[in-house]
Amino acid sequence: MMTLHMDPIEYDNPITNAYFEDLKQILSQIDPAITVHDFRTVLGDEHTNLVFDLVIPYGFHLDDEQIKAEIDRHFASYPTKIYTVITFDHQYTGG
Repeated sequence: MMTLHMDPIEYDNPITNAYFEDLKQILSQIDPAITVHDFRTVLGDEHTNLVFDLVIPYGFHLDDEQIKAEIDRHFASYPTKIYTVITFDHQYTGG
């Protein structure tokens, strides 16, 4: 018997897709080597949570807090209050 875990990712929500595209653009400005997966949104009346995982390359020059601060700085200009909930996955070997 095998158990399969599937994350609850919405692929056809235009709001989620717009935030995801914005995040990918932000990450490309920080460093294209950072990748994102398991992106989802939790839309609320007063704020929106963006929940996602980032894969950070081995030996990356910024720490987790610096990366989060840079992402949050970009989303601070949005009319809706955005909170990011990030799980950082670090690659522990190069190449």
